[in-house]
Amino acid sequence: MKALHARNARFLHLLRCPETGSAVELVPRVTDRDGLTKSGWIVSASSRRVVGVVRNYKLRFIGFDEPSEAAALLAWQPPPGGAGPGLDYADFTLDPIAGGAVASGGWQSVVPAFDTSSGPMLYSNGSPDDTISFSGEMTDLAIRIYCHQWGGLASVHVDGQLVAEICTYAPRWGKTRYMELATDLAPGLHHVTLRPLGRAHAAARGQQVFIREFIATGPVGAFPGFERRTPAMAARALPHDHRLSEVIAGVPAQGLVLEVGGGDRFIDDPRYINTEYADDEYPGVLCDALRLPFAPDAFDAVVSQAVIEHVVDPLKMATELERVAKPGGVLWVGGAFMQPVHLEPWHYFNVTPYGMRQLFGHLGDFSMEWNGNLAFTVDWLIGSLPEPERFTALRAQVKEAMQQIESQVTNSELFDVASGVIIRGRKQS
Repeated sequence: MKALHARNARFLHLLRCPETGSAVELVPRVTDRDGLTKSGWIVSASSRRVVGVVRNYKLRFIGFDEPSEAAALLAWQPPPGGAGPGLDYADFTLDPIAGGAVASGGWQSVVPAFDTSSGPMLYSNGSPDDTISFSGEMTDLAIRIYCHQWGGLASVHVDGQLVAEICTYAPRWGKTRYMELATDLAPGLHHVTLRPLGRAHAAARGQQVFIREFIATGPVGAFPGFERRTPAMAARALPHDHRLSEVIAGVPAQGLVLEVGGGDRFIDDPRYINTEYADDEYPGVLCDALRLPFAPDAFDAVVSQAVIEHVVDPLKMATELERVAKPGGVLWVGGAFMQPVHLEPWHYFNVTPYGMRQLFGHLGDFSMEWNGNLAFTVDWLIGSLPEPERFTALRAQVKEAMQQIESQVTNSELFDVASGVIIRGRKQS
């Protein structure tokens, strides 16, 4: 993931222990040809406790086993004379449809009706006779799978050893999940096999398995013709709000922009870093929005879109966003207001315009606006009911009625029934 996360080196001096705020040190385990840390440990400078890890260039302050990482650090011995020049790493897309991996058995290439925007996926009905396999020189391996109500279980073996058992079940809403399977494999050739297990989560309605792609990291040239391209901008879950893009565009060339909870999206801009709680491909830092692992007064702009409703303490998050912004720095925060439950079970507190003012109204140059009109919001509410196809005709009529109401009211009158609320302001000096 060097192409995505090498920029993290620019932010290393800003890292702090997320619990104490104290300084940290980076202990490299594997470095690349350019001297960048591909994997290693993030250690508290005072207590020597492992507070984070680096895996395939990504900084992780959550989602790692601290005791085992502490033991690994204690047992690790640097090579005599130093590590010397490392490899030049690249990422490769191994897609059973486009090539790079071989599917056997009953796998089918399908474009599911529930997700027609992302192209074809490989589908199995869950038979253990269905396999996907490939071989090559790699050091790290990840997968993107589609999880849904009918999702089953699958196993992944590397060189005959089980490295992961994948559950592709998700309640209610379908979603693509990114999952790391192996990291820092021994240099050399490795063989990978994925196989459905013919069983599923107890709540699943089936045992289907949908595979989007494998992502392998290895030496440059390991999988010729399958090099993974780095996008200029990508947003797999939530599109970038144009107002957010305007904030980023206003930051000086040498400035720094922090997005908190940006999801699986990426901007090819050296000023920008995306943090996330969920393990997705694009975020450069995995952390908790309530304990950001950065120094105070660090960023020229701090932005967060559709996250504050998903944290257990919105006030603490607001405090953290302001803490890491520079004096005079911009804060731009959007949150759910009249939206139905989504991303369950991690949807806790919708926020009204008055709530947003309570959290951020003390900022300088404070302003607030809404997004998501009445027809959009009501249609979303209906679509969130179980089996909404029962109401297709009535749903269309309701949407048309809401549009007629919108045409007869002012923009400001829609504020109190909006889908979401957005604030913008500057941290006071």
